[in-house]
Amino acid sequence: MKSLLFIKNNKKVISYILITLILIRFLYLNYINWKYGALTTGIPGVQYWLDSDRYLFGADNLLNSLPVESRGGQYLGYIIFIAFFQLIGFSIEIIPIIQICIALLAAYLIYDLTKSITGSRLSGIVSFGFYLLNPFITTWHLFILTESLYSSFVIFSCWSIYKAHLNPSFKNYIICSIILIATILIRPNGWVFIPIVCCFFIFYSTRLNLKIRVSLILLSLLLFIIGTVSIIIINNSTKVTNPYELMIKGEVIWDHPNERIEMPKDLSYNKSNWSSVFIYVIDHPISSLKLISLRIGKMFIQIREHHSFKYKAHILMWVLPAYLLGLLGLFYYKKRSIILLIISIIIGHSIVVGLTHASHESRFIIYILPIIYILSGFGFSIVFKNILRYLKMTENHMKIT
Repeated sequence: MKSLLFIKNNKKVISYILITLILIRFLYLNYINWKYGALTTGIPGVQYWLDSDRYLFGADNLLNSLPVESRGGQYLGYIIFIAFFQLIGFSIEIIPIIQICIALLAAYLIYDLTKSITGSRLSGIVSFGFYLLNPFITTWHLFILTESLYSSFVIFSCWSIYKAHLNPSFKNYIICSIILIATILIRPNGWVFIPIVCCFFIFYSTRLNLKIRVSLILLSLLLFIIGTVSIIIINNSTKVTNPYELMIKGEVIWDHPNERIEMPKDLSYNKSNWSSVFIYVIDHPISSLKLISLRIGKMFIQIREHHSFKYKAHILMWVLPAYLLGLLGLFYYKKRSIILLIISIIIGHSIVVGLTHASHESRFIIYILPIIYILSGFGFSIVFKNILRYLKMTENHMKIT
């Protein structure tokens, strides 16, 4: 068929056109957001929200050689990020621009990962496009919040871990380590990368037999749990969102009392120690698993009762096709090491939500949705190959008849 021949002969041209259109649309979304606040608050320019003052005051204290107060230390990486550009003379307006540029670099790495696994440039473009064109992700780039930068660094972390796995060298290990440290410093969620990277490299260590690898993985997870209980900096990060208290309250979505569920009121544990949540879950497994599942479900499907039908349809358009393609990609590429890494990142961030709470808006999902979009690209490659196969069979049938 002529259409099939045209696609084969013009792959590069079609790819460049698609990438150009995606970039134009991405820049347009950011433009209308900057000019009119169209995707956010309706206020033009830099966007501010709940925690913006924490980062701005923290950066100001840092520049004036004062200690970063309260919970600011948990987001020191983002505070340093803001302070650096202020130190070299830029105004706060530069932060969203830098975040957009970093997001574009992250988008390229998504494209690179997808293309390298599938061998399909078009599949890479699909992952690239899903990420950049999603308005529910784009909306966060203009905020003075950790969301944009952290989600970009989750992508950087995934890319750097995989590259160090494929090409183990001192250089790649150093790059991976620097990126992981930065990711951890931007948001406390980044701590999940410690067990992820340890278990991933242990699992694929060819020098160890299976029993030793499994034992070391279990030991790494145990040590991480002990560390989260005993390390002061991690314990301090739970003073506001204590998982045990949130479990007792049945909190599904932060500060949404109408969404809470009834939980066993077992107050026999140490209220001040967040790690009591583990004992509570063991003692009340059914109720706890129900609450954890609701929280994670609310994170993955970001629709709420008060949303309009149009809003619900819009957000589902950006997640359901991606999830379906992602499941297909997961099934067909399940033997590739990148799959284990992606699933580990998704599970790690989901556990954090499961033990704490989901958010009112689509914040927590954007940390892992770009990673899911890589799986979506994998799934698309399968669909596209089957479409081409069908077209070729149809063409051969027409020639015979």
